[in-house]
Amino acid sequence: MQLLKLAALLIVGITALSGCSPTSGAEGRARSGWTDDGAPMLNTKVVYNSSTLSRKVTIEEMTSSKVGDMLLAQVTLRSKAGDTLSFQYKFEWFDLDGLALNAASATWKPLIIYGKESKTIQGLAPDPRGREYKLLLRDAD
Repeated sequence: MQLLKLAALLIVGITALSGCSPTSGAEGRARSGWTDDGAPMLNTKVVYNSSTLSRKVTIEEMTSSKVGDMLLAQVTLRSKAGDTLSFQYKFEWFDLDGLALNAASATWKPLIIYGKESKTIQGLAPDPRGREYKLLLRDAD
């Protein structure tokens, strides 16, 4: 009987701890490339590290294009909430080998999305080696 109580306490403790994740927010990752025919191709991935944020906002679309020899990222976000949402975002850039290009200089920027609104944000690679980007979102402090 004591063993069952101990097991139940462990399960409750683990569940409580897992709900307090230090990484909160959402991230979208996109990698650009080209097909054998030379057509642009973009692979995307969205990860929500916060169930609260996943209920508030969705990443609808991630695209990219070339501006000169630089990669331009464009991401469309949509509010699922009826009220105004205040966030911060930043783009992180990577080369073809996955090495960070702007890790130290990437800064958080404010973002306000009104109820049920869609908003498109853009980021430009810091140099021509940028081939992959990650958009990070977090609640404004």
